[in-house]
Amino acid sequence: MLTTLGLFLFGVLLLFFGADFLVRGASSLAEHFKIPKSVAGLTLVALGTSAPELFVNVLAAWNGNTSLALANVSGSNLANICLGFGICGVAGGISIFRQEFGWDLLVTAGSAMLVTAFFYLRSAGDLPGWACVPLTLLLVTFCYSLSCRRNVDDPGEATADSKIGLSSLFFVAGAVALYFGAELVLQSAIQVASALNVGSDVVALTAVALGTSVPDISATVLAARRKEFGIAVGNILGSNISNIVLVLNSTLVVGWTGLKASPAIRGDYLAVCFVSLFICAIAFSITRVTKRIGWVLIGGYVAYLVFRIVTL
Repeated sequence: MLTTLGLFLFGVLLLFFGADFLVRGASSLAEHFKIPKSVAGLTLVALGTSAPELFVNVLAAWNGNTSLALANVSGSNLANICLGFGICGVAGGISIFRQEFGWDLLVTAGSAMLVTAFFYLRSAGDLPGWACVPLTLLLVTFCYSLSCRRNVDDPGEATADSKIGLSSLFFVAGAVALYFGAELVLQSAIQVASALNVGSDVVALTAVALGTSVPDISATVLAARRKEFGIAVGNILGSNISNIVLVLNSTLVVGWTGLKASPAIRGDYLAVCFVSLFICAIAFSITRVTKRIGWVLIGGYVAYLVFRIVTL
């Protein structure tokens, strides 16, 4: 048990420094290539921190564990919004400018609602293999919007920078550290849960989903502390979008027969829709996640986890 706890703490350290390196590298690369910080957060940082979800889901689908794959995405998206925005709000507040992230907020909520609609409108209550078609179209549309945004925000050419190699090294090192840190935290959490005789459903809902979300949350909080608010907000929204249109989409391709969702998992996706719409309402009204809202998000997340564990 002591060895497991030691590995857990080492994983946390890797996550901390990995998030710091990733944000530093992404910020420097964005400045070098004249990419808006919001786009860097939605792409470079979001894809880097979504790698754990992608690996876990593809392996789960390959092994036929569709419940784990679905719970990982819904649990990760809940944690990203509630804990990512919640911690940033409690730590001092974070602004979400609708002029900058309006489209991304709509895609975040819309992609969650699309998957949830499949679950509740189909009598089988599953996500069919052919659902990868609309998800892929949504992915292509989102990528196209990012390319248009870059052209509008930055028509100029990138200038030479002798530090580009170092920035790339920081970014790659941060992504690698986040991956291995998440793996250590995930595996040690599962071992502790097993030693305490905690059920597999509880592990899937908490340790797996939260473990794969730690890189996203870590990078967001570190970016907010460094006053890189565009990267912080972009990372959460980009990660949630990637989790559905890329991670869940890839899971569908690997397990082509479809993904069966239990009533509890369908309820989790309803919760994702609710918190996504809640953040949209915040962004389009007061535009800022305050300390009070942060506590509401964190408290709501903890309450939901307790509810799900009690009703398993």
